[in-house]
Amino acid sequence: MIMTNKPIYDDNWGDEYSSPLIQAMADAVTPQEQEQTDYKMKLATKIYMAMKAIGMTQTQFAESMGKPISLISRWMSGTHNFTIDTLIDIQRVLGISLLDVGTAKSQVEVNFKLNISSTIPDWTSFELKQYINDMGGMAVSEKTIEYVIEG
Repeated sequence: MIMTNKPIYDDNWGDEYSSPLIQAMADAVTPQEQEQTDYKMKLATKIYMAMKAIGMTQTQFAESMGKPISLISRWMSGTHNFTIDTLIDIQRVLGISLLDVGTAKSQVEVNFKLNISSTIPDWTSFELKQYINDMGGMAVSEKTIEYVIEG
């Protein structure tokens, strides 16, 4: 057996490294500061994903926003403190929603009325509902559907 002095490469990129200075810096971050940082990162990610979804580059986005590319790069870093006006402009350009002016726990409820017609006059609402479900349709209930039987 031939022994060589080849180095053994470890892909552990310092995950176990610790430093009292780094730990002290991390401990100094308040929960409020962490929450703010998290939201900034989420905003940057949402903007980036929206750009990617419509095939827009940072240069094209900068042109659409009327801003220098360096500012867009700062936005994408996840550390920028956006103004409300800027967020509204970004929403408009990308066709997305970044602002929820309701409470964090608010749910948007969408009410709709769906009219379903049948040329089979003898079907009951149960049979019509069963047919829709059997055909891979949507979940339905008496409260969300008005049955219209054409005669």
